[in-house]
Amino acid sequence: AGTYPPQLAGMHVPVWQVTKEFSEAATDHLAEIKGKFDAFRAEALDMAIVLKSTEVEHLDSLLNGEVYFPPMLAIVKQVFALNSEKFKVAIMTNDGISVQSWEVSPDYVKTRDRLISDLPHFCVRILILERTRQIAAEKKEEAKIQLKQTADIEMADATGSNVKVEDLIQRSLEAQLKKMGIKGNASGKPAGQKKGQTPKKKKASSSDDKKLAALEAKLTSMKKKAGRSAKPNAGHPNAQGKGKRGPPPSKPSKGKGKQKQ
Repeated sequence: AGTYPPQLAGMHVPVWQVTKEFSEAATDHLAEIKGKFDAFRAEALDMAIVLKSTEVEHLDSLLNGEVYFPPMLAIVKQVFALNSEKFKVAIMTNDGISVQSWEVSPDYVKTRDRLISDLPHFCVRILILERTRQIAAEKKEEAKIQLKQTADIEMADATGSNVKVEDLIQRSLEAQLKKMGIKGNASGKPAGQKKGQTPKKKKASSSDDKKLAALEAKLTSMKKKAGRSAKPNAGHPNAQGKGKRGPPPSKPSKGKGKQKQ
């Protein structure tokens, strides 16, 4: 309902410009024009449906053997008559010395008769092959549509599952941070930090560094299993970028003794 073929969908209601003073009074007239236009398109659609239905019936009637076989039979007989003079053989007298008469070759006549008897079967076979090819094309198109719909559904499901997995990972990490007594959340921002507020630098102990490193490794492993690449926790001051290593610790310099004066 409400769907038109391109021939009718491309048609639009004519736009008539009226003056500002007449705009209110013209509403009924413009609505009547639109109603007539909509009625015309609906009637044209019904007539187009009748037209195409009649066309299909006409084409089906042309595939009836009683319709297509008589013209083909007439062509076969016409070709036989044109070539019969070329396929005549001599009829000899009883003594086999002289030619009594000429007649069309019996083999050529048998070929014509065999073609006429086999021609209906050839036509039926051709119709079956064409119908089979048409059905295969329709099935292929249906399979493409079904494949596209299935792919869209799977992509939607995968997106939803990834979001759920990410949410579970974030919650699990926040719970472990809370158990260890580290104030913060999975996003790397300190708890209670307001938007735009600069976090206060706090010196982390070596034990906290080890805990955070273990948690980051666990988070990376969980994200890889979820099918998404993990990004480094840039919110924490001790976090380092992936693949980057900090400078090696410098060796403590030995203090020199005081020189004697």
